[in-house]
This record gives sequence, C-alpha cells and structure tokens, in this order.
Amino acid sequence: MLRTLLVATALAFMLTLAFGHPLSAAPNSSEGDLNANIEIALWRVYFHDTVQLDYLASRLDVWEVHHADGYLVAPLSSEQRTHLQASGYEVEPDGRVLGPPIQAAFSGESLPGYVPNFPCYRTVEKTYADLAALAAQHPDLAAWIDVGDSWNKQHSTTLSGFDIHALVVTNRRIVGPKFRFLLVAAVHAREMVTAEIATRYAERLLAGYGIDPDVTWLLDYGEIHIIPHANPDGRVIAEQGQWWRKNVNNADGCSGENPFFSGYGVDLNRNSDFMWNGCTSGSCSSDNACSPVYRGASPMSEPETQAMQTYARSIFPDQRDDDLTAAAPEDATGLFVSLHSYGGLVLYPWGWSDTPTANEDALRALAVKLAQPLGYSACRPGECLYKTDGTNDDWLYGELGVAAFTIELGRYFFEPCSTFEGAMLEDANEALTIAFKSSRMPYTLAAGPQAELLHLSPARIQPGTPISITASISPGGVSDGFGQSSLGLRYSLDVPSWIEGALTITKTATATAETTTPVAVTAGVDTSEWTLGRHLLIVEGSDDAGRVGLPVAAWVDVVDRALAFELNPALTSGTAEPGKTIAYTLILTNTGVLTDIYMATIVDSGWPLELPDTSVELAAGTSRSLELRVTIPPEARPGDADVAHIRLTSTLDPSIAQIARLETTADPYRYYLPLFNRTPASPRAD
Repeated sequence: MLRTLLVATALAFMLTLAFGHPLSAAPNSSEGDLNANIEIALWRVYFHDTVQLDYLASRLDVWEVHHADGYLVAPLSSEQRTHLQASGYEVEPDGRVLGPPIQAAFSGESLPGYVPNFPCYRTVEKTYADLAALAAQHPDLAAWIDVGDSWNKQHSTTLSGFDIHALVVTNRRIVGPKFRFLLVAAVHAREMVTAEIATRYAERLLAGYGIDPDVTWLLDYGEIHIIPHANPDGRVIAEQGQWWRKNVNNADGCSGENPFFSGYGVDLNRNSDFMWNGCTSGSCSSDNACSPVYRGASPMSEPETQAMQTYARSIFPDQRDDDLTAAAPEDATGLFVSLHSYGGLVLYPWGWSDTPTANEDALRALAVKLAQPLGYSACRPGECLYKTDGTNDDWLYGELGVAAFTIELGRYFFEPCSTFEGAMLEDANEALTIAFKSSRMPYTLAAGPQAELLHLSPARIQPGTPISITASISPGGVSDGFGQSSLGLRYSLDVPSWIEGALTITKTATATAETTTPVAVTAGVDTSEWTLGRHLLIVEGSDDAGRVGLPVAAWVDVVDRALAFELNPALTSGTAEPGKTIAYTLILTNTGVLTDIYMATIVDSGWPLELPDTSVELAAGTSRSLELRVTIPPEARPGDADVAHIRLTSTLDPSIAQIARLETTADPYRYYLPLFNRTPASPRAD
C-alpha cells in the first residue's frame, strides 16, 4: 500500500505530472537502439485509490494492476523511481528481470516469415501473404481488401509502410442482409499473440466450411471482417525484439526512444474521436508524446485510426443516439472485438467512466459468455484494470451502438508458443465463435438461454426415421440481470429460424429450472418429410418469454440405409520430429444393411504415406480400423506441415464416398527455448 503521502509532495508531484512529466522518462539520445541487449526490471508501485492509479496509468507503461493488493507493475527507469519515491509512493522490485523479448535461443537460423525464435507467430509480411493467398483459394468465401494506410505509408520518405488490410469471410453465393462481426488485432505492436489468433481463426473458418456445421451456417448468414494488423509499422519493430507499443509517428515532439517502451508514436487505442481526453478522473491518457499512452495531437489524428473508424462506419449502421445516457436498441446488430495482451480479461464499455452504460446488463452478460471458455474475468476497465479514454471499443459502442469488447489474452506480450498453441488457441477460437454467433443481435441474445447439444441420435437415418435431440439449456444473462424459470429448445432445418420466408420446422420442449441452473431437455424430431442428403439441424435454447440464445448446429444425413458407411475421425492431426513416422487410425463402419466393399485411395499427400489396405469388405453393422503411417522427411524444417486426404468409396454405389483429412506437422519446439528460459528445452518423447 501507499504508506505516506504528504500534501506538499503530493501537490508538487501532481504539478510535475501535469507540466514536466517526469514519469515519462526523457528520450535517449541514441535512436535506433531501443531494447538492444538490455535487461529490464519490473517494479511494483503502490497506489492509494483509483485517482492515483489513473494518473500513474497515464504516465507509466503499466503491465499489470493488482487491485486487491493495491499495486501496479511497470518497468521503471531510475529517474521514474526517484520521482515516485520522492512523492511518497512505495516502490519495490517485482522480482522479474527480463531480457530482450527475443533472445539467442539456439545456434540455428529462425524460420523465414516468422518472428525470430517464435515459430508460431508470422511476420506482418507473411500474414498478409497467407491471407491474400487464402482469399485467392476461396473466392466464393473470402475477399482481401485494402481499407487504409499506415503512418509510414502516408508520411515516411524512407520507409514504405503498409496498407491496412481486412479479410472478409462469408459465403458470397448466399445474398441478402447478413449480421457482421469486426475482429481487430495488433493495435499494440508488441502483443504478439493477437494477430496470429485472428489469422488462425480465419484459416479455421475457411477450412471448416461445409465440414463444421456451426462454421457453415455462420458463413452462410453472417460476415466476419478481420483486420489482422491494425498497427503494422509498429509490429515490424516489435518483431525485431523490442517492447514497442505505439505506432511510429515521430512528428509529435518526442525526439528519441525510452529504454523500456517506444518513445515516439501514438497509442492507437487512445486516439479515437469518441471521448478523446474525456476521462472523468481527469487523466486516462497523456498529452506527452513520449508517454506509452500518448493520445495523439488531436482526435483520430493517425491514419491507422482513420482506417479502422472509416471501415467500421462502412459496415455498421449508426444505431445509437449521441446522448451518453442513450441505449443501443435491443435489436441492434453487429459486434466488435479488439484482441490485446496480456491480462486474462474481457473488457466492455465504458472505459472512460465508472458510470455504467445504458446497455450494462447485456454487455456484461455477453462479456461473461466470451470470458467463460478462456477462464477470464469480465469487467469494465475501471473495475479491474484502469480507466481509459479514446479507445476503439468505446468508440464502436458510443458512436454506432455496436456491442464492443476488448479481450486481454494470456500472460505475456511475447506469449510462448507452447502455451499459445496449447489450450489458449482452442479457447480463443471458442470465444470468437461465441462472438460471431452473438453479432446477429447481441443485446437480445445476451438474455437468451444457451443450448449445448449433448446428444443427437441417430445422426444417419433412413427417410422418415425419427431422431431425438438432447440439449443442456442454461439461463441467459448474469447474476440477477436476466433469469428464466421455464427453459426449453427449438430447432430448425437447413436454415436458421430467423430467416424470413424460409421453410423451417420448429418445436419447443420445456422444463422448469432455478434461475442459474442448467436443465437437460429432450425433443423428438419428425423426419417424415425430409429428403435424401445432408441436412443441417440448428438448435436454440428458448424460454417462456420468447427469448432464444445462440444457435448450435449438427449434421443429419438421410441416406438409403442399404448403402451407407461412416469414416471417423474426419480430421486428425499429429506432430513429430523430422525423420519420424506417425501412425494414424481411422474407423470404417458399415451403417447400411448390405455387405459392401470400400476402396481406399490417397487423394493427395506431399509426404510419404503408407496405406496398407486399399480394399476393405465389411458386413452390415460391422467396423474395422484402418492404419495409416505418415513419415516426416528428415529435411523438413521445424514447423513445416503436410495435409493428406484419404477417400473411401462404396463399390456398390461409387457416388457414396467420404474423405478423412490428416494434418502432420514437424515439431518446432525441440529447437526453441521457451520465453525467458535460458536452459535447453527437453526433447519430446517419441
């Protein structure tokens, strides 16, 4: 805690903050040497109340805030420590001393196109190239568009800079109004994980269309707009091993660089033209061009901010009155997520004020939904971090009424690949899918009961065979914000229930529950009118007030049972060292009523693949495992990957076939040290 703070020193300190900015350390005279071969120590600075916290957060490069213990964590120069202690603040070492983010981890060379020593993070150039290629490969589903310029692109005479690009993903063959989700990453340059999560989510969507039932209906009836690099100039600097945060505007009066963060530049998450310098505490951002939270010379002064805001206005209607106390309507559409790191938080407006918005209940309920798969806390910035003004999420909500959120991912700015590609990636994918589903009507769906599909039986049927759905239905809202006493489910066939004029089949089965208790609900489905082929069954939680929650979908195949089979899993993956062989097992099941012979063929495979059984005979109702072996070439580089497809075809009816996908990756981790670990990594077991 703050032990003593005399009135005189407090006044002197605040005046110095306002006019002299001693906490924003003076720039170094040597440009271009930021973070070169230095170590930084993190310090704890104790604060007495939120007013002091907000002042400190507007001057220091705050990495963490621990409200319960009354301190923040930041890298401090000796000058900063001296001023803090002279003004009565208690400052103590946090115990962490960090080298440059990128260290010489091994004697080999880094992977081309990836951040040195972090083979899971693509560079700006490779991200752009991969997403442009992805759009070219899927012209019916994706478009790669230029939405603006970076600061260097507009102003630099020596550096080329970048275009700001967006990837738009939707099934363009289905026309009509679609709900929209805007996902923005890498606003702050050093936050490595954000751009890669956005990029991999795009890849996941395009790979899953027609295979994953939820991805399929989302892209048929929704659009996702992904800006993977909102600050590409700054990111390029961070990729070289620097704790760079801001953009690279060097024309605002900061002539050098601070040893712990970028000296010049504008914080693009303080530069919007909504509540720019509008914090009710008097200080949430800084007018000092060397501060890590410098708001810029004027609202929306930076080309990156202009690009994002102009693009957002082009895809979202204005759905909220300008009065700060006005609410966005319950049927407002659209959702915005800005990915940041680190902190383990899901933040929602307002950032500039402790006063809740008029949509507080719905925003909090949605933030909780987004936080659940990640295991994070949901809050307004002033509740669990510190107040902020001029932010992108406040702008999207304040100007357009769009439900807007910031997700603070992970535990590091340079998150180790081992933790990123572990649970974090899958959890983030789940959270982004919840956001995408919610974007149709976020304020209404926040109150809707949520369905989790527990059982669908059977999933492959003869025409007219009844099926059964069992789902767990959870009440919508949070705490006492929303509650339902009668919960149930409804389903629709092939198209979502809200599509006007579409032929849908809906039913409701109800069960009574306490406000916060999920219930299991089972409903029978009449399939007598279903045609042969694959059908999409879309299930929603419902309540007696007519509210529904986020849909969850499953495939149901209506087939001639005389000729039907299953091949599982449809997708499987493995990782091993170069030169090693991975064994995969697929299960082939004859679900028909006749004995059949199935022909196995390799559709494509870049690496050697052994398929011992090319002809398999199965009696009705029996199964057999198929063993396949993929050998990773010895010359494969860490992180290289190969995709193989195996097709099984019925000989009685060659039109009946299924494909399995094998994804094999050369293990990249044996050769790289974890972040901040200077001892060699242990080899993986064979």
